[in-house]
Amino acid sequence: MRILVVGNANCDRVLVLREALRPGGRHPLASVTERTGGAGYHAGAAIARLGGEAVLSARIAPDARGDQLLADVRAREIRTETIVRDHPRTTPLEILVEPDGRRTILFEPGAGAAATWPDASTAPFDGLYVNTHAPMPTHAPALVRPGGPILAQLPLVHGGREAEATHPAPLVIASADERPDVAPDEVWRAAARATGGRVERLVLTDGPRPIRVLDAHGVAAEVPVRPISGLDTTGAGDFFAGALVLALARGRAVADACAEASAGTALLLEARTSW
Repeated sequence: MRILVVGNANCDRVLVLREALRPGGRHPLASVTERTGGAGYHAGAAIARLGGEAVLSARIAPDARGDQLLADVRAREIRTETIVRDHPRTTPLEILVEPDGRRTILFEPGAGAAATWPDASTAPFDGLYVNTHAPMPTHAPALVRPGGPILAQLPLVHGGREAEATHPAPLVIASADERPDVAPDEVWRAAARATGGRVERLVLTDGPRPIRVLDAHGVAAEVPVRPISGLDTTGAGDFFAGALVLALARGRAVADACAEASAGTALLLEARTSW
């Protein structure tokens, strides 16, 4: 299965804390590492590791860090013919990881690369995963074979409301962790706004709690997740999204695809150090 992933590959500077964050506190570090990350990179790595063919469409800077990003993408057997080397510079994300696995991400507004989309000559793909704030172009559906899944990450909004009809996809994925205290029906309404009313199913992940599959009538299914403990979960949501679109492209129903993607994500996290 050939899956197009529109997302980013970026440099993550991961600071693992010895204790939980406290406002105004001084915190000793257990480790500091710099590695390749980003939604597109992690989703593409999951697809390739699980037997699919991932094609990453992203912008990467022509600097030393960008060279390393590109090398790491290729090392994960992700295809790179739709990557463009025109971003001004690579700015690392700072990721603070607490002992219980909770993450706090610090980023420089405007430093991330905007999405890039391949033209129709690269089609057809068996599925499409979109993780970008930039609107989907009008030719995006034509990149996917008839009946192939188009899965869009519900964009996070900082200080505002989702733009209307920027991601006209029938399948949307969102994280309850990133929307604390927001009821599932409100997340559905946000997905309806972002897709211009085209959303048919919303997959709502919630960390170790069951995955909820929503439709216009409410929660249509709940899918237990495979427990994960004592592991670095950085990128877990993106692993899940990549595994999900691959399972959907293989013909799984949404709830079954969620179960398969959850199991695949656990295996990927457990095997991360051996990649």
